[in-house]
This record gives sequence, structure tokens and C-alpha cells, in this order.
Amino acid sequence: MCVKLIDVTKRFGEKTVLAGLNLALQMGQCYAVAGASGIGKTTLLRVISGLETQDSGSVILPKDAVISYAFQEPRLFDELTVAANMSVVHPDRDSMQILQELDLSQDADKFPDELSGGMKKRAGLARALAKQADIYLIDEPTGGQDAQRCLTIAETVSRYTKGSLCLVSTHDASLVSMIADHLIVFAESSVQVYDHIKDRSLDEIQTLMR
Repeated sequence: MCVKLIDVTKRFGEKTVLAGLNLALQMGQCYAVAGASGIGKTTLLRVISGLETQDSGSVILPKDAVISYAFQEPRLFDELTVAANMSVVHPDRDSMQILQELDLSQDADKFPDELSGGMKKRAGLARALAKQADIYLIDEPTGGQDAQRCLTIAETVSRYTKGSLCLVSTHDASLVSMIADHLIVFAESSVQVYDHIKDRSLDEIQTLMR
């Protein structure tokens, strides 16, 4: 089974962000999505999720696929504590365990305005991972995190998305080297897919992402 994008085009006004994109994304694999800011990485995730509708082409998902999305902005409910924010997705997993793994268990009873930007980011990620999903869409999970937290995030994402299709938008080559099976690189006039990323060195991955 796979997610297929067939000749998908998406425009915003006069700007074409996705231009006749064709991809086949295999279930059970992790794809890192790289490229300059504003080039289409988030748009790809939003089109797959159905939050954006393509102008032409087709997006084909497995029947009844469950999607979980960790947004680039945490999108926490300000009036709810971190723990209550987790409950919004009707979690299939132990929310407190995931918060603990992301170093947030001590903050479960805090409200979003009591958290730093990095903490909010991890809380949004924790909420997405609490749902058992067929497809995980994760946008810039290591943004605003220190090196140790980036490692923790990589390990946690790998553990909880194993067996599912996972797309991770990122500028972080180290994250790519730790979690990705494939690398999708958006450039101004092309999209290139590189396989066997775990067999490549960090220097090679950094070169591919430029």
C-alpha cells in the first residue's frame, strides 16, 4: 500500500508551489522532506492531509487511513493544560509516557502560555504521537530545540511512527540521518527523491539537502 500523488499542482495566487508532482510514498517508511523555506514542504503535508485541496491532479490514500499531524506551529488550545490538550485527539497511547519521553511530564498541568516555544513545539508533537495512525505528518519537529532535545525527538518519532508512513519536513540533516529511509528534496524547478538514506553519511545528506 502507498500514498500516491499523481500530477498534483497547487497554486497560491500567481505562485505555483507544487507543479505536476508525482510521488509514491510507501506505508511503513519514513520520508524526510527538505528544501528552502516557502518552497512547498508544508504544502505537500497539507495536501496529503486534506487541509489544502490541490488545483489539479489526484491524491490517493489507503482506504480509511488515519492521519495524525504535528504542525509547525504547535496549535495548542490555550484554555487547556498540556494533559488536556493530549486528550483532544482521543489518544490510543499512554499520553504521560510520551510527555515523559519528550521531557514534558513535569509540565502536564501547565497551560500553553506557561511554556517556552520549544516546550509548546514538543507538546504539539506529543499530542500527534499519542494517536495510533497510519500516516504521520510532522512539520519541523526540531525547530527551536537544543542538540540533546533533537536527539530525543528523533528517537521518539522513530519509536511511535514505526510501521506507519511518516513524512517529516525538516532543515535538520542530523534528524534526517537518524530517522529517514528516503529524502525528498524540493528545488525551484524539480523534486528529487533519494533512497537508502540510512546508508549515507551526514556529509552526504547535507550535500543532498543544499
